[in-house]
Amino acid sequence: MTQNDPLTTLSRRDIEQLLNPNEADAARLNVSQKLVQHYTADSIDPTQKQLAEQVFRLLVKDTSLEVREMLANNLKKSDLIPKEIILTMTSDVDSVALPLLSSSSVLTESDLIELVESTQKVNRHVAIAGRDDVTHHIAETLIEQSDAAPVAETLVNNSNAILTQDNFDAILAKHETSENVMNALAKRPELPVAIAEKVIVHVSD
Repeated sequence: MTQNDPLTTLSRRDIEQLLNPNEADAARLNVSQKLVQHYTADSIDPTQKQLAEQVFRLLVKDTSLEVREMLANNLKKSDLIPKEIILTMTSDVDSVALPLLSSSSVLTESDLIELVESTQKVNRHVAIAGRDDVTHHIAETLIEQSDAAPVAETLVNNSNAILTQDNFDAILAKHETSENVMNALAKRPELPVAIAEKVIVHVSD
């Protein structure tokens, strides 16, 4: 980042504009984007990073949905952002929460298990089921908490999800009548032989 880069240099007026709820949403969104770009730049120093995070803690409660959506979509890949900021946004409306539930790298296995247990919203379970870091503990919790076929189908189709034979047995027991889940199981690489035999029976019926 350079001092004269207009996209990432933030003035006192920018910050005042950002924190003023009476400013037009478009203007505040523009400043918010500049702040995120500034925060994710490799050259940000610790003091600037801390100040940006203080502003983020205010913006996650902003009345402008567009601002909160922008934050979620631009911070979902950041491994610098403090976890409590991400966790606050995961309790927001779906358009803010889902990008983070599906992608944020700061969410740990225990965080994700708690998030699964804290909601019965199918789309939130689906978002977590499709992550690249689904452990068998996360999978087990999803299977136990949700009876929705799209959750099981997403888990089975997720080649990065670690699924044990117990996980497959539970999915099969819950969703043996779901054509989509059965087809996903039939296509799952390295399916345990015992599960594959059961799937073949169901698919052929």
